[in-house]
Amino acid sequence: FTDGGYVVDKPCMLPYSNVIAGDKGGFVVTQNGGGFTFFDNSCENKATFWSADPVEDMPSERLFAVIDGKRLRVNKLDPGGYVLHGRGQSVFCGRAEGVSYRLTLGLIRRGEGKVYRLRLENREKFSRAVTLEFSLLLQLSRIYEPFSVKVSPFKEGLKAVNVLTGNAAFVKCLGGCEVVCKK
Repeated sequence: FTDGGYVVDKPCMLPYSNVIAGDKGGFVVTQNGGGFTFFDNSCENKATFWSADPVEDMPSERLFAVIDGKRLRVNKLDPGGYVLHGRGQSVFCGRAEGVSYRLTLGLIRRGEGKVYRLRLENREKFSRAVTLEFSLLLQLSRIYEPFSVKVSPFKEGLKAVNVLTGNAAFVKCLGGCEVVCKK
């Protein structure tokens, strides 16, 4: 890294990755939103799925802003936007549907949690209807086993448990969000 990190502003043949980790956990993220989140040990304890396919670069975590009914995935490089991979964070910036966005991914408490911080700015002169959708392909183990993770409402968020390993993860939205669990 340089002091400012590195910017990806055009499609690449292979993904540019950023590894952000603390002693409790971390994540790998690419400019296309690929990668995975882990806890304790990146090999043994993947919280989200990783395909290990550098060409496809399949994301296991997707954040959408639904603007007036149109879905915009904000955790990937968009035409005219850029991704800044830096020390301790990756930032996705872009503009679509008259809305500018800045999504910052980082860790809290030495890797005990992952944070998605999204800022949206309406560039139009009229009000917009915006909702957020967050999609996770949860693993919570070393090996992905379809249908092994059960998700249920928990306090102000969601609790996911791998029924084979007992590993659990929690998802919570802070600041004006409604949490809905869909199968």
